[in-house]
Amino acid sequence: MALFRKNGFVLLLLGAVALAWGVPEFGAPDGPLRAELLARIGVMVVFFLQGLTLRTRELAQGVGNIRLHLLVQGWIFLGSAIIHGAASLALKAMGYPDLAAGFIYLALLPTTITSAILFTSAANGNVSGAIFNTTLANVIGVFWVPLGCLLLFTAGSGFPADMVLGLLLKVARLILLPLVIGQLLRPLVSGTSWFKKISRGFKYINHGIILFIVYSTLSQSFLSNAWSGIGGGVVLFLLGLTLLAVLLVHGLVWLSS
Repeated sequence: MALFRKNGFVLLLLGAVALAWGVPEFGAPDGPLRAELLARIGVMVVFFLQGLTLRTRELAQGVGNIRLHLLVQGWIFLGSAIIHGAASLALKAMGYPDLAAGFIYLALLPTTITSAILFTSAANGNVSGAIFNTTLANVIGVFWVPLGCLLLFTAGSGFPADMVLGLLLKVARLILLPLVIGQLLRPLVSGTSWFKKISRGFKYINHGIILFIVYSTLSQSFLSNAWSGIGGGVVLFLLGLTLLAVLLVHGLVWLSS
């Protein structure tokens, strides 16, 4: 029981993977759950709740520490990107272009807001600085991740201006709009007793949505036989390479800080 309390979300993630492998039909885009539509709604709910709970005052308190911001943003978008990009090149050279593409995604993605703040708080660190930097990184990431993927995966075919504009509008509608609405509503509800009670459950709502998105995404990959050419040894190698990249980033961040 203690193990589940400490690592419950990780164990549930493994359960979502196992469920997608065993029962992928419910995660299909045109399946009975309408997974693609539910996933989009789920993303909007996550960012709406993020807007409701984002403490603007604490965010403002962290603005002034420029050296901290440069270090954190530099590692999120440059240092980590170089390390994961190198892993991607290694996988591509070994003949695994699809897995190499996965490391490109890791190179582009920022850190998550909730986990970064929780870890910082547990370490008695600079929570306001963590709130500012993770929020800034995720706002940048809203535009940078899809734009970066589009540019990298369509390299050599010219700059797809129409696709970029359509993608940014879609991202703004799906992510930024719910976030802004949540922030606008926050002053009206944050001080009420009922909001304080229900906001404790927001974390579990977010986790549930993430688990469903993982399940539906992996279900589609299993239904399309995307893993058919990948053996168990390659999966273990991939896990080891991911762990090595994470440890390398953590170690270098610690040294440079």
